[in-house]
Amino acid sequence: MKPLQQLSTIIAEVKEQTDWTDKLTMQTNLIDEVGLDSLQLIQLMLKVEEQFEIQMDFERFDYDHMLSVEAFLSFLASLGARFTEVEEHV
Repeated sequence: MKPLQQLSTIIAEVKEQTDWTDKLTMQTNLIDEVGLDSLQLIQLMLKVEEQFEIQMDFERFDYDHMLSVEAFLSFLASLGARFTEVEEHV
């Protein structure tokens, strides 16, 4: 599963809306377009930490990291996120 797919699955869980697994793109704004409220943002961060095996560095975290999925994934990569690039076989 690619990082975009992993993140979209997490967002779908947090938002309790399965359609996010299909409509999230690298350009999606995580605040304005996804519409995460403060509780959902905390849930997202906790799930991201678990999924990508990182500790969020909130001193380095900035609102700009949420302006796109691409920016958020880059931030996670800078923290040493472990993205699984294994192709799924059906």
